Amino acid sequence: MMEKSPTALEIRGLSAGYRGRPVIENLSLQPVEAGKLVALVGPNAAGKSTLLRALAGLIAARGTIALGGQDLVALSPRARAALVSFMPQDLPRGAGLTVIEAVLSSLKASPLGKGNIGAGEAHGRAARSLQRVGIAEIALESLDRLSGGQRQLAGIAQSLARDPQLLLLDEPTSALDLRHQLEVMSLLRGIAAEGRIVVVVLHDLSLAARWADRVVLLDKGRVHADAAPFEAITAESIAAVYGVAARVERCSRGHPLIVVDGPIQKSQP
Repeated sequence: MMEKSPTALEIRGLSAGYRGRPVIENLSLQPVEAGKLVALVGPNAAGKSTLLRALAGLIAARGTIALGGQDLVALSPRARAALVSFMPQDLPRGAGLTVIEAVLSSLKASPLGKGNIGAGEAHGRAARSLQRVGIAEIALESLDRLSGGQRQLAGIAQSLARDPQLLLLDEPTSALDLRHQLEVMSLLRGIAAEGRIVVVVLHDLSLAARWADRVVLLDKGRVHADAAPFEAITAESIAAVYGVAARVERCSRGHPLIVVDGPIQKSQP
């Protein structure tokens, strides 16, 4: 897959929610440059998945979401799908599809902005995507027979097949063992390094601190911190947002370690 030309993601004054219930309001971030991996972290109901779905165009949103100067909110679903790919937390069951059939189905379900592509090009894109994520050898395996880690990699291959500029992933490491967490995060770093923007929701602060270029810490739909990992994830920010006492340290190799000591006791009135 070819490298992307330099671009940036801009989010300004963004508001979104569900059925009249606002979740994020007037949210703005510093521009995200191409080649960067951004982790969205925060407690439950902080607005992480809502922000991701707003960026993907899956829920109504007000404000500015611009990618390379293009207003994503104003684009048609087809045009937006050519630029942005979204991988949900819960991947649909395969219904008997093989891995490569699932990737081909994703190409048909979200046609490229230039229109439908021929069967030859679709198969070429699918094969390159499977090769890129390192699962070409299981292309003919049924999705329903895959391990959790393999299913996540297959989902990334589906999202990558359309060669997006912006890749959005909702908790891609949830329920994965340590090895598959490492494989997925290393893969996402490599995908970002190709010149894309990768935005990923994570619950594991240690994973976010180790792999992300930037960490956006959300709390109640607002941005508590937006900075490099060791600036965003601190003992003070963890205490303020999660309500726990924690230490943020470095191991002997310089990797971050987040040690939670316990809940912060609320003072009595």
